[in-house]
Amino acid sequence: MARKTIMTEINDESAIYKADATISLYDYKNLEVLLLETSGYFGNKDSSKISFDHHKGLFGALSMLKAIADNYEYGSIQTFKDVKVFFTHAAGRTVRLWSKKYIPEGPLYELWLEESLEIKISSFKEKDEQLPAVIKFYWTMKKLIEETVETIKKLKCKGSQ
Repeated sequence: MARKTIMTEINDESAIYKADATISLYDYKNLEVLLLETSGYFGNKDSSKISFDHHKGLFGALSMLKAIADNYEYGSIQTFKDVKVFFTHAAGRTVRLWSKKYIPEGPLYELWLEESLEIKISSFKEKDEQLPAVIKFYWTMKKLIEETVETIKKLKCKGSQ
């Protein structure tokens, strides 16, 4: 089942982005901070599908940034610079955690590879060997989302003053 991330206020089917999954902050107007794109089945090597989903994730991340800016329009620009949103892209045998983050010397926001997990197991018996890498990947994701929540909390406080 695809989740919907609304890209604009227009009630037009072409203006709706469909992600495979999202993480939303229910205490913060249901803002989405992470989306998941899966490019087909495990081990899929279709480069056109992988590339298409990567670009979908990039535009979905931009949409999430816009939604945060729209909801906290009176927040500090200095605080907004610290906001990062994420998309996780599962393609082939790799899961990558990407972020859109502000780069002062760059073109405003850049795509940044935060973490990568290569799934190396070929049978269920080898799962124990992969476990430390899986834990590291998802722990990094958790910590990055926590940082984003703290930044949005600051935006919320500044905007309500």
